[in-house]
Amino acid sequence: MDTRLGSAVSIKSLQFTGKAGEYFKIWIVNILLTIVTLGIYSAWAKVRTNRYFYGNTILDNAGFEYLANPVSILKGRLIATAFFIIYAVVGQFMPLAQIGFSLVLLLLLPWLVVQAMVFRTRNTSYRNIRFGFQRRFGQAAMVFIVLPILAGITLGLAYPYFQRRRHQFMMESASYGNTRFEFAASTGSFYTIYLAAVGVTLVSLVVVALVAAIAAGIAVALLGGEAALQQGANEQFGAIGAVMPMIFMPLIYLALFAFVKAKTTNLVWNELTLGPHGFTSELKFMKLFWLYISNTFAIILSLGLLVPWAKVRMARYRVEHIRVCVAGDLDGFIAAEQANVTSTAEGVSDVFDIDIGL
Repeated sequence: MDTRLGSAVSIKSLQFTGKAGEYFKIWIVNILLTIVTLGIYSAWAKVRTNRYFYGNTILDNAGFEYLANPVSILKGRLIATAFFIIYAVVGQFMPLAQIGFSLVLLLLLPWLVVQAMVFRTRNTSYRNIRFGFQRRFGQAAMVFIVLPILAGITLGLAYPYFQRRRHQFMMESASYGNTRFEFAASTGSFYTIYLAAVGVTLVSLVVVALVAAIAAGIAVALLGGEAALQQGANEQFGAIGAVMPMIFMPLIYLALFAFVKAKTTNLVWNELTLGPHGFTSELKFMKLFWLYISNTFAIILSLGLLVPWAKVRMARYRVEHIRVCVAGDLDGFIAAEQANVTSTAEGVSDVFDIDIGL
């Protein structure tokens, strides 16, 4: 029970009702039609995919909805494609102009991020109430331009602070109906996660070094004891030293990614509130790590045919480990939001109502 919300709190779990077999039919048709139409159908494929995953995410017996128009998504992709074609062509003849294009893209990044989030939230609804996102371009510029530069200048020391500000910006700019989300995580909690991640990395590297040394010793012994030490030891240690990183480094990276992902996701949800209601997330690092490994091998061994199974499996795990801590009555909150949204009559159309593709 979330102690931030008082004593009268009930817990409502999210459910994911999607099935791999159902999604496989959508997925394979999307791929075939995208190929046949030279990519044009990809906008409709995105809408079909999102509607399936949103609709099968259930809270209190009601699913979420994805309302985007595929034409808007196609417009955004055509604009992005045209920009990058011009960028590539100009770069072949005028390298300095390509640098100018890069600077323009960097300056446009805050606008692109905000517009993408406006599009995504406006086209997401629950019980006929749409989500929203504030256009705070000045703060977006600070978060997505200034803070990454600061993280680079400090050789990564400011990176946890950047991550905290990024999550705060994304969460506190979002709303459900007229009620804004609030985010209370501290900067120190993000530093704790990343310091722990550094510890996980160092321990993993030590383990790999010990395994490599033991394996090399066994190989040397099998070659004939002392003679092997004189003739072939260096070669054995060199070969094993080259092979071991190739085997273990991807696993270390995957473990590190799973650790940071699980801990950050839990932190963000656990420190998020919507009006009187809160959230909890209970992702487990080792479980997420196992899902990444098993999904990757399944996709490779099936030549990609198990991608739908992997996506449904991951979605189910992530969704079903999030819970809503309802303070009072969720139905009353929904009814109040419906009344507020109707009274303000906020439009959902916009001159830049396109999917930027972020």
